[in-house]
Amino acid sequence: MSEWTPDLSRLNKPRYLAIADAIANDIQSGRLSPSDRLPPQRKLARRLDIDYTTVARGYVEAKKRGLIESRVGQGTFVRASATRRHGPMASHPEIVDLSMNLPPEPDDPELLDRMQDGLEAVGRDLVSLLRYQGFGGAQADKDAAATWLSRRAMVPLQDRLFIAPGAHPALLGILGILAKAGDVVFSESLTYPGTRSITAQLGLRLVGLPMDDEGVDADAFADACKRLTPRALYLNPTLLNPTTHTISEPRRIAIVAIARRFGVPIIEDDPYGFLPTCGPPPFAALAPDMTWHVAGLAKCLGAGLRIAYVVAPDIRSGWLFASSVRTATLFSIAYRIFHG
Repeated sequence: MSEWTPDLSRLNKPRYLAIADAIANDIQSGRLSPSDRLPPQRKLARRLDIDYTTVARGYVEAKKRGLIESRVGQGTFVRASATRRHGPMASHPEIVDLSMNLPPEPDDPELLDRMQDGLEAVGRDLVSLLRYQGFGGAQADKDAAATWLSRRAMVPLQDRLFIAPGAHPALLGILGILAKAGDVVFSESLTYPGTRSITAQLGLRLVGLPMDDEGVDADAFADACKRLTPRALYLNPTLLNPTTHTISEPRRIAIVAIARRFGVPIIEDDPYGFLPTCGPPPFAALAPDMTWHVAGLAKCLGAGLRIAYVVAPDIRSGWLFASSVRTATLFSIAYRIFHG
């Protein structure tokens, strides 16, 4: 379907919206099917005799509606789920997919052009990227990670900073270092489902702590430490998945004091930490010597960026982490984020 050409003459609205509507209509009518490839944006712009930016905005609008998806190096395709939303299942608009939460996709044509130029620039060095990479990220990758983390008052030593292929492998490696089968790990009473799966895989006993509007109850945390001798405290402290709660700064300080008293390492899973404009400081800034910090890009920039920045609490812990994760992944191809 790379020769697909929409008829915009019957749609009395801005052309970029008309393009998105035409995609939806053609999916519903069966003219477009799942996995059909749409024309490249510049080619469609020439065919319709309109600006490239108009087509780009139309495709972005269609992506927002869940109709199409872009695949790097391949093109733009109709999503398999689009037929459920705009085909036979369109009669059930009350059905909403809440299984995944995704960051908003960029819709500024100028920004999209800059991003495309950046990908092309990286591609010029493709041969070197096809070779084995050093575990934990190349120097340029770590420099980019340090720049990113510094926005939240974290300036870790390079020996404590690692690039990992996503947050889940990072958490698996960290928990494998801190605990063994049968050990207790604390978390929020309602915590990230992925962590439940990871601890179950490792045979760990995940114990939820009571919460209030400010986060994990500090007194309950202290009482539980006296009774259960936990090996770690796992927290998703900013915009907790699935409740969206954020632990307040005073509560974070109280939790750090208790964790320090009982010698409990903190695992800070922070995929949403960069979303609030004025959020509380991360645990890794309040207690860098006892916090494992995992900051992903998938929830802040794009779901396909399966890259995690891991900060270990000390150099020795970093060595253990490198050994643990290297066994499973060897190395990861990192996305270098340049900040201008």
